[in-house]
Amino acid sequence: MLEKKNNGSKPHHSEKGSGSVLREALKQLEKAGFIKSSKDGRLISPKGQSFLDNTSFEVKTELVKELPALKKY
Repeated sequence: MLEKKNNGSKPHHSEKGSGSVLREALKQLEKAGFIKSSKDGRLISPKGQSFLDNTSFEVKTELVKELPALKKY
């Protein structure tokens, strides 16, 4: 993964980021059962999709309490 390097006023040069951080995160998600491996790569599992759906619902509910205008979404 390439990221922009802050060179001040000079043009940016892409830099390669650390791949191990992402790889370790994916391993942990797979171990927890939130993603599964397939021949096409990693896919979200039904358990992972359920977790995302429940979490997004909880976040939306809390946001609607703070900002009632968001209720229409």
